Amino acid sequence: MQSYTVKEIFYSLQGEGARAGTANVFVRFAGCNLDCAIFDEGFDCDTDFSGGKPMTGDYIVRAARGLGYGCRWVLFTGGEPALQLDQELVDRFHGDGWAVAVETNGTRHLPDGIDWIAMSPKTDDDQIAVWDADEIRYVLVPGLRLPEKIPHNGTKVPMLYASPAFEGDVLPPDNLAWCLEQVKRNPEDRPGPWGWRLSVQQHKGWGIR
Repeated sequence: MQSYTVKEIFYSLQGEGARAGTANVFVRFAGCNLDCAIFDEGFDCDTDFSGGKPMTGDYIVRAARGLGYGCRWVLFTGGEPALQLDQELVDRFHGDGWAVAVETNGTRHLPDGIDWIAMSPKTDDDQIAVWDADEIRYVLVPGLRLPEKIPHNGTKVPMLYASPAFEGDVLPPDNLAWCLEQVKRNPEDRPGPWGWRLSVQQHKGWGIR
């Protein structure tokens, strides 16, 4: 039976992006294929995805079912969930009546049938494997500009977000000011498909995971 290494499973609200404020059962996988650091990307990774425990798919579904007051959205995150998330686990959740969301850096292919894909690219376009995201969030610090080319498959136009990098649970004012200016210069209602919104990690201000 397939086993997955899971850091934590918990019930909370989505704090950023298009689904901010919605209730989800979060399944955080351990491990990542990238090492985001300030000297490469301009910001350090602020998520603990080390360690974890082995869990079967049946156990993960049962654990999720035991949370959430009847919530039927499961959100796979990490680390990088695409390193472990497979068709079997997606199908298990669908078969149990769940909608499936994922947060990914986009460098690995995803199983079919995921209901919502949120991608946050941290690499060059030639390393992107996901071209059908529902939303794309670019983490920015001063000096990092919004991309001119967006990874998409030509049929689904993703919602685009500029997201200021945090330092732990603190949002540096300069990072926020930079993203505000980028969005003002590239408003969502400008001509053409590539308009931008602001996305802030609101859960950190709310004091939740």
